[in-house]
Amino acid sequence: MPAKKTRKRAYRSQRNTADKWQRREALVRLEAWARDGLSQEEIAQRMGVSRTTLQRWAKKYPLIREAMEQGKDVADIQVENALFHRALGVVKRKRILVMGKPDEETGEASLKVVQEIEEDVPGDVTAQTFWLKNRKPDAWKERRLEEVKVEPPRIVIDQEADYGE
Repeated sequence: MPAKKTRKRAYRSQRNTADKWQRREALVRLEAWARDGLSQEEIAQRMGVSRTTLQRWAKKYPLIREAMEQGKDVADIQVENALFHRALGVVKRKRILVMGKPDEETGEASLKVVQEIEEDVPGDVTAQTFWLKNRKPDAWKERRLEEVKVEPPRIVIDQEADYGE
């Protein structure tokens, strides 16, 4: 009989752990970990459970599954945007700031903009190629040329032929 009680306790503690990971704060943490690019194995490790337990919970508890999916979606969108901007090129604006003298009454120093610089960063050909190969594979996929072996023609000389002699 004690074995059954142990199993029930283990199940209860596991259930309590699953409940804990469905709270708002925990769901935000799961979403952030997924957004940071952690694998399911790494997320499970941080949660203190096995990967199979995390997968089971993701199937059983929609809140856990959705938090991880949203995190991955956000990360994918950020990478897509970065790739898109890198492919097209961007204009970077920089400000050079100088700290002014501290105010005599408050002691706070103010920052003054000394110069604004615009730097044109051209599009990246590698990013453009990657984008086009994935977005328009029919037009941009790499084609492999098949090697065709052509044997040189054979010349046969008939030595017994009479050439008008």
